[in-house]
Amino acid sequence: MLVEGRSGYTLDLNDTDPRRLAWQLEGFLPGTDSGAKRKTAEGFAARILERRQEKGRFRSLEDISGILPGWLEQKMKSGFRRNLRRMEFRLDQEVSNRRSLRQSTSQGRSR
Repeated sequence: MLVEGRSGYTLDLNDTDPRRLAWQLEGFLPGTDSGAKRKTAEGFAARILERRQEKGRFRSLEDISGILPGWLEQKMKSGFRRNLRRMEFRLDQEVSNRRSLRQSTSQGRSR
């Protein structure tokens, strides 16, 4: 389950490595004090991993509801929607490319 940050960071909520998850979470936290951000991110990562052990693989953001501060949950929801839009755009491009290829291939055969 991928969440995309405004600055291009991507967070995989189903990542099982606590250090990597914490590192990914840092990109979603405000502030410039990297030590404080790291400590906060590690705490959030521990909560996420604990919930994941209870519920299994996350399928929606509702699965992590209540374990993170509200402002961070909102950022996650926005990032999830952002990632979905990007994936939909890429899928539309791929479908268009395949249609064009199929049309040019079929036109080549009819000549």
